[in-house]
Amino acid sequence: MRSINTLTTLSATALALTLATGAQAQPGDPAPAPATAQPANPGLSLSFGGSSSSTAPVQDSGAQPTDEEKKEAEQEKLPWRGTSLTLDQSFTTQTVNIGDNVQSDNPLYEMNLSFRPRYYFFEQGPHSLQARLRLEAFRELTNADYTTRDQETQIGNTTLDVIYTAKLYNADGFLTSVGIGPRILFPTNKYTYRGGNRLRIGGGVKAAQGVPLAGENATWFPSASFEASLYYMKYINASTTSTNDDFSRERQDAGGRTVVSNQFSGRAKVSHELTPLVGAALDITDKLHLSTSYVWILHWAYGFDDTEIDITTGKTTPNRVDDPQTYRVTPWFLAGLDYDIIPEVGVGIGYYNATDQIGPEGTRRNPLWSPDARLFFDITANPDEIYTTASGNRKNDAANRGLTRQQARANNIGTW
Repeated sequence: MRSINTLTTLSATALALTLATGAQAQPGDPAPAPATAQPANPGLSLSFGGSSSSTAPVQDSGAQPTDEEKKEAEQEKLPWRGTSLTLDQSFTTQTVNIGDNVQSDNPLYEMNLSFRPRYYFFEQGPHSLQARLRLEAFRELTNADYTTRDQETQIGNTTLDVIYTAKLYNADGFLTSVGIGPRILFPTNKYTYRGGNRLRIGGGVKAAQGVPLAGENATWFPSASFEASLYYMKYINASTTSTNDDFSRERQDAGGRTVVSNQFSGRAKVSHELTPLVGAALDITDKLHLSTSYVWILHWAYGFDDTEIDITTGKTTPNRVDDPQTYRVTPWFLAGLDYDIIPEVGVGIGYYNATDQIGPEGTRRNPLWSPDARLFFDITANPDEIYTTASGNRKNDAANRGLTRQQARANNIGTW
């Protein structure tokens, strides 16, 4: 019994010495970490053989910026970014004897200078509001069909767009955006104004989708994009047919009397316009871009009511065309290849066909080719990129402008 008590006493003494030795800090040991307050709900706790493992909850730090957003944040954004100045030269296919022979030879070679300033009023996260203006001057170097003087330089119509854009999704190379806004066209071209048009006002919606292909860092085919838009314009005209107060000619009315009239066309003017557009762009490399668009320009002209007129023998109703057509369609196909030489300058070549769906001979025309089809070459300067380089603020490459230039070309047709 005494031996058992002695053994128990020795065991207790040894255990006490062991615990005391382990509790002392050794010279080479790190200082113990200070105690921290544990949350009321420490999460999942598992215990095996007397030891426990606790997983603390992860604090939500919010949505992390995408690679695109990080890249954009590296370089300060100019409020007038996207502004461009383009010199375009185009000629019809029949001018260079491409396509079917037509009955009459009417060559056309034209130069166009277009300034397209942009200004961002704000851009907060995925939301932005911007204004776009287009100013143009052009000259036909061949014998024009409708100008007063040979090789007359003309000022084009002026278009103002205000666009609100929202990026619905922007991650992993995918970018989904939608836009909406009003559009106003001012008839600064003298032939448009003298023809009786005073203003065009409307608006539209658009959507774009960017998709990754081989990836942002790939040498070939890094990405592609698609777009669709729909614009409506109301024409505000001085009359239902083309008139000009500076023009007067004598004509005979239904009663046989000679009158002076300022009307120089019997064709009804356009009252409403609807322009659907679909387009796609392929980035062959980060500098070479292939794009195509198809536009339908739908016009609704004024209709004329049956009106009685007075003649010497009484009242009568003039003869009318049975089922007069007030709906007109102009399809427009466009394809372009653009190359960014440097961030400040890009060039492009391409082809487009814009013509009435029904030709003058009364037959339906090919939507991809007509005698009015054109080949073009253009060079574009980017003033914002020039400023960024000149000021020494460039921190990354310029943005892809292949689709932007294609959009600018596609908008041309709606202002003629």
